[in-house]
Amino acid sequence: MAAEMLRDVPEQEIAGVQRNRKWIRIALTACLAAVAVGACGTVAYFIRYPYTAEITTVIYEDEDHIPEYWKYAEKYGLSYEMDEEGNIISATDRDGNTVEIDQNGIPLDQLKYESADGTLSEETE
Repeated sequence: MAAEMLRDVPEQEIAGVQRNRKWIRIALTACLAAVAVGACGTVAYFIRYPYTAEITTVIYEDEDHIPEYWKYAEKYGLSYEMDEEGNIISATDRDGNTVEIDQNGIPLDQLKYESADGTLSEETE
């Protein structure tokens, strides 16, 4: 039945449809090749330049060796940024605000972080 229907269709129209199908196959092949080249390029880039993040974790086994700034970090959520030698560069609080600190990492805003007798007090906001 299909052969009968094709007999009624002019040869030029059949050739045109075949040409269109040929160009569609060529376009799809080119797109797949471009995706494959892009994927290979991405893999090659990440092999050459891998994403790495350096994380340093310090574990103290006894309380005699815990640095003074650690109680501020623990109680008030202060985060310290260190240089390669382990010196404190800067500090931020839980909200990402910069906290002024001395060379030992102790906050300079003592009213906010310490009571009159020098012990840690509750945070006032």
